[in-house]
Amino acid sequence: MGLRISFCLLMACLGVLAQQPTQKSFWKIKQGETVDLNPYKFFLPGSRDLELRDWKDKAVLIIYIRAFDKSSLDFLKGFEEKAWPSIRNKNIECYAVGHGDQMPSLLSWYEDNQFTFPIANDPGHRLHNGLCTMQSAFPHIILLDRDHRFCVGIVGGIDPASEEFMKMIDQVIDVGCPPAS
Repeated sequence: MGLRISFCLLMACLGVLAQQPTQKSFWKIKQGETVDLNPYKFFLPGSRDLELRDWKDKAVLIIYIRAFDKSSLDFLKGFEEKAWPSIRNKNIECYAVGHGDQMPSLLSWYEDNQFTFPIANDPGHRLHNGLCTMQSAFPHIILLDRDHRFCVGIVGGIDPASEEFMKMIDQVIDVGCPPAS
């Protein structure tokens, strides 16, 4: 019963986020719609690539950032300190993904800030552009459940140290979100 109530509260909160004008016009996808990750890949340091189709049965947290952007840096510092230690061993794939940055500058910025969570690059912005309509107010936070349904999209960040953020991630990992109607 408590889990159902928590899930309903989460969905009510997400409904409020989706009603905000910038949120509503920003996302091309509706809450609960499945995102086909098969055609996408990210590029990792060392010229390796990551096929997103390999993310089976795991929730997905993608944080699109711009290196050297203050709001991205502020979010990632809080994420590194509070959220990452709590979720790193859970059933979730998590990447901070550079948007518009070349890998060498992104990696330099990442190392200068001593981040430890995985980082990747999406130079063609294919996945991002399939989900979003514009490029403003970074970071863009995308949270998919283990069936890769779009559960949460946040533009401009959220406090990654907040209890709300951590509960949201746990709910998506443990319960997911209902399919779009």
